[in-house]
Amino acid sequence: MTLPQPCPVPQQSAPTAPRLVPASIGRPGRVQTVYVSCPSWCVVDHVENREVAVEDVTHYGPGSFVQVPTMLDDSVAVHEWYVNVISDPAHEDARMRAAHLVVSNAGPDDAHLSEAQALELAGELERMAGEIRQALRVCRAANEAFDVDLPQLPAPFVRTEG
Repeated sequence: MTLPQPCPVPQQSAPTAPRLVPASIGRPGRVQTVYVSCPSWCVVDHVENREVAVEDVTHYGPGSFVQVPTMLDDSVAVHEWYVNVISDPAHEDARMRAAHLVVSNAGPDDAHLSEAQALELAGELERMAGEIRQALRVCRAANEAFDVDLPQLPAPFVRTEG
């Protein structure tokens, strides 16, 4: 899945009413500008991100991503995870029309999460973070015991938008 490039969105404490925004719809050479209802949390520029049909318009909201580098080549992300708010207003499944979280890894399959699944995933990631820190303490102790001198490695790149 390729996510549209987000445009800046102001921080909001609570969602406001949807707004009508222009959207580019059609094939090259036959593009029209129409107005679509867009939730206040949507960060997509629907003019810049043209769709073939109005029912293809999807709303993406704030999200974050994490990249996992490797010490063998710190210019490469071996794994990537993206988490975004999404809504597909023309989808036949009402769950897809509602705002929900989607987790993707730039592969062909995305995980669309219910609220319960999102809370469970957040808890599992917090648990895993603690286990990673514990495993790192084991690595440090093992390397100190054998007087292994490893260079300082850059921390994994984590960025949160919105």
